[in-house]
Amino acid sequence: MIKILAILILVLSVVVHEVAHGLTAYLMGDKTAQKLGRLSFNPIRHIDPVLTLVLPLFLYLAGSPILFGGAKPVPVNPYFFRFPRLQMAVVALAGPLSNFLLALLVILSLKFLVVPFADSNLDSPLYLILLAIGFQAIAVNLVLGFFNLLPLLPLDGGRIVNGFLPNNLSLLYSQLEPFGIILVFLLLLSGALDPLFNNVFHLIEWSYRFAIGSQVDLFG
Repeated sequence: MIKILAILILVLSVVVHEVAHGLTAYLMGDKTAQKLGRLSFNPIRHIDPVLTLVLPLFLYLAGSPILFGGAKPVPVNPYFFRFPRLQMAVVALAGPLSNFLLALLVILSLKFLVVPFADSNLDSPLYLILLAIGFQAIAVNLVLGFFNLLPLLPLDGGRIVNGFLPNNLSLLYSQLEPFGIILVFLLLLSGALDPLFNNVFHLIEWSYRFAIGSQVDLFG
């Protein structure tokens, strides 16, 4: 049940992530995503076979405590930008920021809406369900946000880095993009990303404790 809940929240979160990319590009003059129907919260429009299906399934089978993934990248045409590489970096940053904002919204909702007006019986099924949804939403969005900031193309972090590189280095760096997803899988399998995720897990725990206080201890 918890895994199903996490997958549903993951799908919603990656959709918001991609819409944030498209909306940011739209506000800066590129209407490509809008014309292709990608400024939509319909998950079907954003499904990517590898990032939306294979990666979460791989993590599930590997016993990962947190599921994360991605969606089909929103098309962005830098031709419409005055400063193409810099504005592409801004578009890229909008995705992780949307996930951090979602996590913050859930934290504040738990702290100021759910917890103060909870049933006096803390074992109430509705209250526990809301806590579980809140925890998964915080965890998924923080992991998504930080994962996508890794400085590897085609992840958002790679596009942000590329926006500030000199032209010659940018061209060289861009040539690594076809191998980016393979490299991400290798880093995950090797455990090289474990220190990052350990720090993110600490932030998730701190955020959840901040939101609900000491009423329910889900961490033992």
